[in-house]
Amino acid sequence: MDSIISPFTGMQLAIQLHIPGEPQPILIENAAVRWSGSAGIGLEFLTVAPPHQDRLDRMIQLLQPKTSIQ
Repeated sequence: MDSIISPFTGMQLAIQLHIPGEPQPILIENAAVRWSGSAGIGLEFLTVAPPHQDRLDRMIQLLQPKTSIQ
């Protein structure tokens, strides 16, 4: 994550997720920092507009490991 500020727990912010191969970023209108430390930060997405939520859902599906039933 690139930021000009140091996020802290409880902080709320707007973020843009730039996905390789995607022409436009996914916009997260309101996210809350739930934890922060030397390993990074944890965010909870509070408000995502429907078209961006759809794109985010598709990206998450693509990143989830495929499981096979045997």
